[in-house]
Amino acid sequence: MPQSTVEVGATGVTGDTRYFGMFNGMADDGLYAIADADVALREDATGTWMWFTAHNLGLDSRELGFSHERQGDWRYFIDLSQFTFRNPLEITTGLTGIGKPDQSVSGTALREVDLETKREQLKTGFTKRLGRNLDVKMKFRHEEKRGERQWGAQGFNFLTEPVDFVTREVTGTADYTGRRLQLSGGYIGSFFTSAHEVLDNDSSQPRIALPPDNSAHQVHLAGAYALTPTTRATFKASYGIAIQDETFFTAPTFGGNTRGDLGGQVNTTLVQLGLTARPMRKLAVNAKLRYDDRDDRTDRAQYITASASRSGFNIPFSRTTLTGDLEAIYSLPQRFRVIGRLKQENWNRSKPVLRQASFRDDTYETSYGIELRRPLMHNLGGSISYTRSVKNGSRWHDGTDGAIDAINLADRERDKVRLSLSWVPQERLTAQLSLEYSDDVYDSRPLGPRDGSTLLASLDVGYQLSQDWNVNAWTALSDFRLDQASNGDGTAVGGGAITDEDWAADLQHLGIAAGFGVRGRLTDSLTTGAEAQYSTDRSKHELTGLDASVIPNLPDIRYRQASVGLFLDYKISASRRIRLNYGYSRIVAKDWTWESWTFADGTTIEIPGREETHFIGIAYSHRW
Repeated sequence: MPQSTVEVGATGVTGDTRYFGMFNGMADDGLYAIADADVALREDATGTWMWFTAHNLGLDSRELGFSHERQGDWRYFIDLSQFTFRNPLEITTGLTGIGKPDQSVSGTALREVDLETKREQLKTGFTKRLGRNLDVKMKFRHEEKRGERQWGAQGFNFLTEPVDFVTREVTGTADYTGRRLQLSGGYIGSFFTSAHEVLDNDSSQPRIALPPDNSAHQVHLAGAYALTPTTRATFKASYGIAIQDETFFTAPTFGGNTRGDLGGQVNTTLVQLGLTARPMRKLAVNAKLRYDDRDDRTDRAQYITASASRSGFNIPFSRTTLTGDLEAIYSLPQRFRVIGRLKQENWNRSKPVLRQASFRDDTYETSYGIELRRPLMHNLGGSISYTRSVKNGSRWHDGTDGAIDAINLADRERDKVRLSLSWVPQERLTAQLSLEYSDDVYDSRPLGPRDGSTLLASLDVGYQLSQDWNVNAWTALSDFRLDQASNGDGTAVGGGAITDEDWAADLQHLGIAAGFGVRGRLTDSLTTGAEAQYSTDRSKHELTGLDASVIPNLPDIRYRQASVGLFLDYKISASRRIRLNYGYSRIVAKDWTWESWTFADGTTIEIPGREETHFIGIAYSHRW
């Protein structure tokens, strides 16, 4: 029997709140009233249920919901939600007209401003069963997004994008369930409109186009059929059209071009076939073939004068992907299973007329691997796997020493090993270990990616101290590395200029996180708990010159966060409780890309270097 709960309380926040309040609706010091409710009502006479939900009432980010249903027959619902994002960066600017389609770069004296965007969303729909085998569903979503986002213009002037968007989505599906055949098909439509067409301003780029209206439509059908008691076939197919044909706010000025709109259209086709079979008692086989086509049918037209590095035409881009998967699972003694996998992926892309980096029309990747797996038995279970992938492709276009190979097109050999273990040495102690390492080797072409690696590791341990107390601890590590060669263009970076000579970058992103928690019962009515977490992320760029050039090294980018949480939960009666929470958060950021950034108009943007936040909350709940 579902239970109903109502909770009311208040939360006080003090300290720095730019990071803390980005998403949760508590962006300022002060006291916030909060209410939550999950109420279920049953109408015995009709056998129907009504559900009422409310979360985070009193905050900018809140949700309301209502649904009414007769299980196995019909259901309808309506949900309302609001979400606010506040930009945490510290912005000092003289820009006026912020959030509006008419702005002045230095319209007033420099002052601090805060930017935010707010989403308001309505979702509604119904489900109805028609007979024993057919269900129909209809859903509608209406979302309005308003506010302002930081932006810029040529000449490095600060602007804001005026956000006033409406998105509507309609979904209709029908599901058929038979003894051997299951089918699901329907339609999805998406419609986007923007209230503003262009941003007028007094910078060196006085008119800037804003996101144009567009729409997308898709029909889809999926199903499964039991060929035999041990063999099952599946399929999935969809066809979609995305359209962007809003009239230009100003006509193209290039001679001979009379287009009034882009005429943008992209057609997508997806077909997938699958087969699952058990030809032997100990052997199971899974096979899947997938075809995915993105056909860009946007009209080509010349909008600007051609040069050595550009044609002046827009460049429609199409691609087709064909993927095949084969998996065989064989059961061994002692509940071991060995799994073999083979995968082939082929990509075909349309070739642009002019391109600054190297390009190839086709790439192919073959992956094969083996895994040994066993469920938890005799206190130990887990799996170990090895996968090798080889990617290459067709001949290179514009593949000279001065052209850089994109990472998604480069030849690559990848070896990946994954280990996962679950260990229960005694009834009170459990441990889970996960480890994954991959090594990438790219071809020896002069410019582009050279080699890379990925290491992911995590450990989670839980221990029950007594019947009333338990503790847990966890740690995680992520280490991503990539060595790549590139070509300088004289751009000033990190206080110095990179010459036109070739140079290399040894990139690394290292993340480390750890946490500890304890929870227990002080008395029959009083429960308490505490948790602490720490995480650090570092990105570094080791730059070296390939032709005896002097390359300035870039500072590391670092983010560190520590948090502590405590709670006391007092049980007044079987249906009433009072809960007290305290939290502390500390964030330290060092990011040279956002430190003392100054625009040509004098606007400055800085990332908060350090933030400490305290919050305390008290809540009363009643359950029935």
